[in-house]
Amino acid sequence: MIKTLNQEKIGQPRKGFVSFKLEFTDDKLSKENIEDISKKLLEYESHITHFKDGSAYEYKIDPEDKIINVIIHYPLKKWPVEEQRDIKLINDFADDFQEFYESKVDH
Repeated sequence: MIKTLNQEKIGQPRKGFVSFKLEFTDDKLSKENIEDISKKLLEYESHITHFKDGSAYEYKIDPEDKIINVIIHYPLKKWPVEEQRDIKLINDFADDFQEFYESKVDH
């Protein structure tokens, strides 16, 4: 079972984008299954159809600490910064990612 550890807005590491970082943990993450999980996470790019607006997605897996870091970058011209909307957006994304992960990663 994947759990959300942390969610934060990380400002604008890319010019013209607002970015959010999410941290998840999976107790069953290991060096043995990292390759399979990485392939599944690549599929998430095409899954996020409601972000087909120039958004970018990246992730990094740390099997030692059992952490998955996900960063999503939203174009500012499509998503001007609004605090309340940003909170909803990041929560929706976290829920969506968690659901996708649990449906794809079979432990």
